[in-house]
Amino acid sequence: MLTSVKLPPPSTGRKSSYTRLRPVALARMLALGGMSLAHADVLEQGKAQLAQDNYEEAYGLFVRAIEATPSSVDAHYHAGVAAQAIPDLKKAKQHYSEALKRHAGHSEARAGLAEVHYALGERAQAKALIDQSAKEGPLSDRLRYLKATMLVDDGKTGEALAEFRQLRASSTYAQRA
Repeated sequence: MLTSVKLPPPSTGRKSSYTRLRPVALARMLALGGMSLAHADVLEQGKAQLAQDNYEEAYGLFVRAIEATPSSVDAHYHAGVAAQAIPDLKKAKQHYSEALKRHAGHSEARAGLAEVHYALGERAQAKALIDQSAKEGPLSDRLRYLKATMLVDDGKTGEALAEFRQLRASSTYAQRA
């Protein structure tokens, strides 16, 4: 449910008060669906903190966004990213899992959760997420790298090398190099 927004008083001119809203604010309000503007602002503040590598501050903002809108996939995903960077892997696992409960096809949440499972020594769970992603389409660079790393760990260097070569050939990886 969209929270109410206090609009400025109607002008005496011919323009409606709605036209005096900034186009970005109006577009944001229309795109939010069930999200309050306060939630969106906290979420954006958290993303800005995340971009500046202020992980603990970002995490706190994402938790506030979750408290305001517990069903927010975006807030849970970004809380997972921040928690993984802190690193608080148990919290990252919880938030990535919550994001996936709400949107099973969220590939970045799945990749983050697979990385966390691997870091916690939960290789079977990490592999299951990689396999699930592979059934749905090409692996993301993050998952391909994790798969190759796990193959190296298992002593399967030939298979790992093939995965690393595919990773190097991918357009996004090649652009970063």
